[in-house]
Amino acid sequence: MPNDHRSSDLLADLTWADLYARQIRKDLKQLTPAIRKVSQSTELIGSTAKLREQLQDAHRTIAELRTIAGR
Repeated sequence: MPNDHRSSDLLADLTWADLYARQIRKDLKQLTPAIRKVSQSTELIGSTAKLREQLQDAHRTIAELRTIAGR
């Protein structure tokens, strides 16, 4: 029974991750044209670099999950 609980938690976390990823893609599609129209600030550049780093970390985590799952 404990395995079922962990499995459902895993599926719930993956579902939330998918929903977040979809929303991020949607937001990026809207944000990119707007960014082209504004002047670049240090804060904007820093935030964008931080986002890229976080997404790279997420990509590495996905790769680890694939390895663990044998895919």
